[in-house]
Amino acid sequence: MVMQLLGRSQDLTLAIEQLTQPVVAQQATLGGSSSSTSSANLLASQQLLDAAREHEGQANDKVTAAKTKQDAAVKTEADKKAAYDKLNAQQNPPPDPKDIESARSTWVQAQLDSARAKQAATDAQAAATDAKKNREAIEKSNGNAQTSASANAASSAVLSAPITLRPPPSDESMKAIATAVDNIVKTVVKNDHSG
Repeated sequence: MVMQLLGRSQDLTLAIEQLTQPVVAQQATLGGSSSSTSSANLLASQQLLDAAREHEGQANDKVTAAKTKQDAAVKTEADKKAAYDKLNAQQNPPPDPKDIESARSTWVQAQLDSARAKQAATDAQAAATDAKKNREAIEKSNGNAQTSASANAASSAVLSAPITLRPPPSDESMKAIATAVDNIVKTVVKNDHSG
């Protein structure tokens, strides 16, 4: 019996909607998207950059030490040459030839030490320049990795197009529909639905 009533009420609703048009709310459509990208080597690149900076600092420290040694070797060479020249120029009393030879030998050794110190300073400077170039290249690479890491999110909401209705039925038609609906409901309610 309930099923018959439900079926008849649906039939009644459809009949009324055909006459008056259904009332439907606009439907909302929600959308969203998100994306993120990151460079897998961002952390590794930062670690390389830290190591390159440390290496560059050590290389610069070696340049400073090498230049200090070079300056000391140049001064020692100049002192040994001055001592040799003084001894060689001495006339009264004339110096012992063994002393002259010893002074010359000491001066030659100082020249060799000075040349080695100069080469060590040059090598240290070249290594520091290479370390700087390496660090700059890694910094550039690290900057590119940071630039390529990004995240985006977007969302949208759109309402469906409004339903345009035909002009509503006239007042006379509405009275006729109301009378018909009233008669249908009375007939359904009064009817014996037992079987």
